[in-house]
Amino acid sequence: MLIFLEYYVCVVFPSQDSGDIGCTCENTTVFFAKPVPDEKYTAQYRQLTEKYKLKGKPAISAAFYFDVALRTLLATK
Repeated sequence: MLIFLEYYVCVVFPSQDSGDIGCTCENTTVFFAKPVPDEKYTAQYRQLTEKYKLKGKPAISAAFYFDVALRTLLATK
């Protein structure tokens, strides 16, 4: 009697990780998705980097924390 078991695993890598993604398992499917930001938000990010010389990496985290800090300072003004 043969019993076949299926295993499902979902792994999400943080945006700070870079490099190749792979698996040494047999009979495995690796799905890689990299979202592309909307042009409206890309323009806002470009404006932040040019106006305030923002150079943090990864870009999405740096822009988020900078925006939060800037809005906090402006709100307490």
